Amino acid sequence: MNIDKLKKIKTVISHDHCADGIASAIIIKDILPNVEVKFMQYGTQALKDLKSSDGLLFVDFSPPADRVKEFVEAGCLCLDHHKTAKEVIEAFGENGVFGDEKTEPGVCGAVLAFRHVWSRMTIDSLWRDKTGVGQFAILAGIRDTWQRQDPSWREACAQKEMLLFYNDWMDVRFNQTILAERMIVGRLILEKWERDVARVVKESYRFALNGLNVACLEGVHYSSDAAELIGTDADVVIAFSYKAVINDIKLIYSTRSKTNFNCADFAKRFGG
Repeated sequence: MNIDKLKKIKTVISHDHCADGIASAIIIKDILPNVEVKFMQYGTQALKDLKSSDGLLFVDFSPPADRVKEFVEAGCLCLDHHKTAKEVIEAFGENGVFGDEKTEPGVCGAVLAFRHVWSRMTIDSLWRDKTGVGQFAILAGIRDTWQRQDPSWREACAQKEMLLFYNDWMDVRFNQTILAERMIVGRLILEKWERDVARVVKESYRFALNGLNVACLEGVHYSSDAAELIGTDADVVIAFSYKAVINDIKLIYSTRSKTNFNCADFAKRFGG
């Protein structure tokens, strides 16, 4: 990415409620301390209202496909690795970078942030990072892209729990001492989390529908880990949660599959 454009970044849009999104923002905030970070979710009013402007960077996130043209024309930047957003990211040309997990397992928003922003604006290269930012990014990628065979898998999981537990990351500059202290808490949370996942999987409701074996469980935040634990014993895992919305209750679903069931197509079909 053009270093002059990187220096002009004023606002960063990153994935909300996501450890990789938080890690990506931490890395960029470390090298560009004055940027404003906004965490967003897809399909929200905040994203619909987002104005395109020069100096805007998407990381571990991308604009809606039906609005990509206006963000491209405004000169915005985009770093993302979600396969469903590949065409959107490619539309940015030299102002966008798509991290392809098929050709590079472990690439994620944090890795892209480190490689294309942090490393571009420091003397250190990807291979000469002395601050630990690079390893921090790598751990984020191991967990976010499910590199379970990696020797650092559980440490990566502990980092993910730590990132989601603390909510002051945008006020805390990257610091190895602080991270080490907080990782103790992350490891404790991970142990509890693993027990909770095992419990919700054991209590999941199993049924057959249209030739599919379905596992249904409460708690959208359990969907990915529960699907990993269930494996191919179910064609699709459906996790759900309730959210209070002014005088109403909204039901939120999250689907995962370790078989040939296409969760992304299923979600799109119903407006997700």
